[in-house]
Amino acid sequence: MSKVKVVILEDEVLVARDLGNRLRHLGYEIAGTFHTYADAKSHLSERPDFDLMLIDIELDGELSGIDIARELQETGERPFIFLTSHAEPEIVKEAQSTGPSAYLIKPFRDREIQIAIDLAVSNFALKEAPEVNEEDADSYLINDSFFIKKKFRYDKVRVEDILFAEAQRNYTLIKTRAESYLLSLTLKTVINRLTYPYFIQSHRSYLLNLMHITGFEGNRVFIEENEIPVSKNFREAVFNRFRTL
Repeated sequence: MSKVKVVILEDEVLVARDLGNRLRHLGYEIAGTFHTYADAKSHLSERPDFDLMLIDIELDGELSGIDIARELQETGERPFIFLTSHAEPEIVKEAQSTGPSAYLIKPFRDREIQIAIDLAVSNFALKEAPEVNEEDADSYLINDSFFIKKKFRYDKVRVEDILFAEAQRNYTLIKTRAESYLLSLTLKTVINRLTYPYFIQSHRSYLLNLMHITGFEGNRVFIEENEIPVSKNFREAVFNRFRTL
């Protein structure tokens, strides 16, 4: 598990500082704070490790927040939220054309920040995978990570860190080394999302990450201290993925 990494692009230093403090208090990690398009562009081209960007629509300088939003829209890899105050209608219309995942109105309040981030994560994920339409979904797959709702914020869980998924009626338990997450999704839905070559179903109730298997015996495989059954229907598919000496 790791924190969701947020980049702030805001030209008012005090506003950016206040927003950063609020985000840290809410449990997010600040991956960078920038005051101009040029600063953000230079840094992010070298260290593009972030999950979400908060962008002031009206930045000082020749290039605005809308310009960097267009670049994010072209790559389509990360959601972004526009920060607005009293922008002119034509500017707001131009900003809308870039497809932001949410808006955040100045001055900021913690609850509004949290709601905007929730909307950004869910809107972006649903845009990328419109078949995900469960009304009570509490997790979203974006790029190579699950964003899983934990109390009042999202935790970022890298797909490769998942040990296994276990069906529990209409829920699915996601197990990592550090945490266990109970999702209001069926295992079938999780399998449809985790279309990575290192995941394989071993049983109607289990999906395994082959990278974490530490041994096998009979109709069982071991993932660290966890013993996972391999049913007859899946046995050949599972054990054909192993090489033995």
